Order: sequence, then C-alpha cells, then structure tokens
Amino acid sequence: MKKYIPLILLFLHNSYLSAQQIIPASDEFDRTCNIDNWVDLDTLEGWNATQLETLDINQTAEGQMTLMPYTTAWFADRRSNLIFKEVSGNFVFTTHVSVTNRAGDGIPSNASQYSLAGPLIRAPRDFTDPANRSNNGEDFIFLSCGFASTSHPSCSGCQGPHFEVKSTNNSNSQLEVISIDTAAATIRIVRIDNAVLALYKLPDGDWTIRQRYNRPDLSDVMQVGLCAYTDWNKVSSVSTAFHNAYTLADTITNDPSPGTAFTPDLIGEFDFARFESFEIPSEFEGSDFSSTSDISDLQLLDILGYESEHTGLQGWKIWQGTDGDWENSDNWSGNSVPMISDSILIPNCGCDALSYPTLPIGNNFTYASLIVENGGQLSVPESTTLTFDLSGNNSRFINDGTILNSGQFEVINILGRVVENNGILDCDDISTCLFQE
Repeated sequence: MKKYIPLILLFLHNSYLSAQQIIPASDEFDRTCNIDNWVDLDTLEGWNATQLETLDINQTAEGQMTLMPYTTAWFADRRSNLIFKEVSGNFVFTTHVSVTNRAGDGIPSNASQYSLAGPLIRAPRDFTDPANRSNNGEDFIFLSCGFASTSHPSCSGCQGPHFEVKSTNNSNSQLEVISIDTAAATIRIVRIDNAVLALYKLPDGDWTIRQRYNRPDLSDVMQVGLCAYTDWNKVSSVSTAFHNAYTLADTITNDPSPGTAFTPDLIGEFDFARFESFEIPSEFEGSDFSSTSDISDLQLLDILGYESEHTGLQGWKIWQGTDGDWENSDNWSGNSVPMISDSILIPNCGCDALSYPTLPIGNNFTYASLIVENGGQLSVPESTTLTFDLSGNNSRFINDGTILNSGQFEVINILGRVVENNGILDCDDISTCLFQE
C-alpha cells in the first residue's frame, strides 16, 4: 500500500504572503487512498520493523491522518517514524496536530515521557539496507506537541502539555521544552536557504516564532513530513541499535530490558499537510533569516505569519466508502448522502480501504458537478439515470478515471462550464451517454 513517489520540486516563482502558491503535494487528508502518495521511512530505508501501530488517512478519524506509535524516539542516532514527501529548495510546510493519550481522554501520561507528534524535516540518508547505515549521520529538525517532561533543564518543573523543539546535526540532538495550554496547535516549519524556522499558532492565538536555526549542513533535497513518538523511559532502556532494528512492543520475545515496562501512550491526529514554495522578498535578498539582527521577529512574522489556506474542494461530497452502496451515509464525507444540488468527487479508490461506488438500480439522480480522479471509478447500472446540470457558477465535469454506464448518463452544459473527459466513459450497447451544450 505504501510506495515511493517522485521528487517534488519547489521551483514556483511568486511573491510572499497571500500570493504564495500551494503545490500539488498538499493533502487535506479527506481521501483515504492518499496514503499511497506518502513515503514511509521504514519502507524506504529497508527496516525490518515498523514504528507505527496505526497509520491511516480518513479512516480512524474523518479528514485526518492518524499516527499511533509504538515505543520509539527521534533522538541522537535513534531513528523513528516519518511519513513524508521530498521537497527541494525553499519551502513553507504547515500542519495542524492534536495529541491525546491512547484512551483519547487527555494528554499522554507522565509515565510515558516524551510522547509528542508534529512536523519533522530530515536530510535523506543514502541507503536502502540498514546494514549500510553509518552512525552519527542523522540531520533533522522538528517541532512537536504533546507531553515531554517536567524535568528537562530547559523547562524544569514545567507542566504539560508541552512543545518540544529539536535540532539534530550529525546525530547530536539539542532540544528545548516549553509548557503550553493545549495539546493542539498549528505548526509551520520553514526552510529559507541556510535557515530553518519553527513557528506555531495556538487556538485563537497569533503566530509565534519558536526557534530559528542556522543549518548550512542540510541538503537541498529534504524529507518533509509528520512523525509521532512515545515512551522514552523504555526507549532509553535499550541500545540505539536495538531500538532501530526492532518494533518495540510488549509482544517482543527478546526484550533486553524486561524490568522496564512498555508504556506507549500517544495518538497524533493531523488535519492537513500544506506545502508551499517560498521566494525571498527583494528587500531581504542576501539576509540571514536565522539572525534577528538581519530580520527582526516582527519582520519575520510579517512575512510568514499568514493564515494557512484550505487546498481541497470545500463543500463537495467526497466518496469514502468501505462498501459500494451509494445511499449509505457512512460512505460519504459529512456522513450524509449527496442531495440534488451537491457536487460530487470520486477520488482514487485503488487502495485496499476503498470500494468503487455503484448507483442504485432504477432511480434518477441529478447533481451539480462531478470529478472522477485518476484511479476513481463510478458505475451506473441499467435502468438508472445520472444527470449533471452544470448551471451553477462553479459547476464542472471532469473525468480522469472510469465511468461505467449501463443506464442513461447525461451532462447538461448550456452555460459553457468546464467539461473534460480525459478518462474512460464506457457506454455499453443498452446505455445512453449525452452531452448537451
């Protein structure tokens, strides 16, 4: 189900703030099969272990990516989970994360210290077999939300929830912890030349700069994505090599530290992952964005403290069926069946979690728009009529997938809306396909 995707180049030229262009890598986590568009670090690097007990999109929680980790940590030479896309050049990466304990009724417990989730950027390692991995080669930065520790020197006595920010260079990790009021935040990681910036925004708050780093060592191509980790007490009781090579769970048969219990206690839910290119404003060309003497906090926030914009089709009914029943409300976003005025999106249904939809036999259906994405499929059975009346201002018909029609299929487009049939529209001998313009 997981696969490697091509390198995403951020060579879009634009001005900053609202004019920044969101690139196609962005994901609103409203389409289950989008999990296939992400790279799992465990798989890419050939580890015979997984760091995530749960990894899915739009299944455990509607409209979210869910990460529930086994006992694991990103620290020094320890590697953990990362679900990512590769990007090049300067970029802005924004996500919203909510963290709970495994029971879902509070923050992770003090017994499971360093249980946090958030965005992480990492320089790729050049191996696909862990036997070829060299020590002291981890280079990454993250800002995560959850429960860290009440005793770290950077915030002794701080009560949770916490932010943990960490910069690791050649497997030398430097971290800081602060207390926050809630285990939910919008987090933004920005890479501008040699500078890496970590910002956050709490509910009803303003953007705040958490940290600036000068990291000229980082490669042009970076792995940019999401991670979750938990249970440092157990992690620290085993060697780095053992941690990296095994899935650390209480079912393990060769536990080298049986006297220390497994206490993983984290669920991380991500609402979206939005990638943007970044072009340095002309007045700041040649400036060091990691330096407050070059660019003040106020100037930096004026450039980067904008609201993140939704990248999907808001208000559309999105098929997310675990069975093919068109009239089952559980198969649709918002848990409601499309009405006559609705616009419909049939996403890629190619992963194991989704079934292709089939309309009921003998009924008539009229909707405002249809998009069938590449990998999506819609079936219209005999004696069924499916009509799309493109009279609305934003109506459109785009088929990049497959429509199998054994009934009557009709697109009414007297106002000249967008009509694109790049996929397969299959009309058999007993069916009708009409396009009225």
